[in-house]
Amino acid sequence: MLTEGRYGAPGSRQLNCLSDGSTLVEQVLLREQRIDKVRFRYAVWNYTSSKARPIAYGVGEFTYSATGNGQTHVRWTYSFQLNRHRFPGMLGSLGDYLFRISFLDRSYAAMMRGVLVSTKADSERPAGGG
Repeated sequence: MLTEGRYGAPGSRQLNCLSDGSTLVEQVLLREQRIDKVRFRYAVWNYTSSKARPIAYGVGEFTYSATGNGQTHVRWTYSFQLNRHRFPGMLGSLGDYLFRISFLDRSYAAMMRGVLVSTKADSERPAGGG
C-alpha cells in the first residue's frame, strides 16, 4: 500500500510487483456500488516492464451487472495513453494503431481473457474450497 488503509477506496494507491519482476502503481478513481451494479475504475502508471515502456498511463474499469437470472455480467475495459516522446507514441495516431495491433490485440488481450477466466472459476468455486 502506498496510502493509509486498504486498497479499494477512491484515492487509495498500491504498488504491484509482477511475476516478471516489473512493477506498476494503481490508484482507485471510482468505486460505485448499487444493488444491481458495481463499478470499479482505476488508473495505472509507472510501468517498469519493457513491454509497457511506451505507456504513459492506463485507465481500467470493471463493471459487474446482475443479469436477472442469478448470474453476473462482467465487463472489463481498458484504455491507454502512450508517451508521445517514445516509440510508437511519437508517431501519433499511427503509433496508437501499431501499439494496438502489436500489443493490445495480442498479449494484452490474452492476459485480460486469462484473468477473466480465472476470476470466473474462483467465483464459481463453492465457499470453503470444496
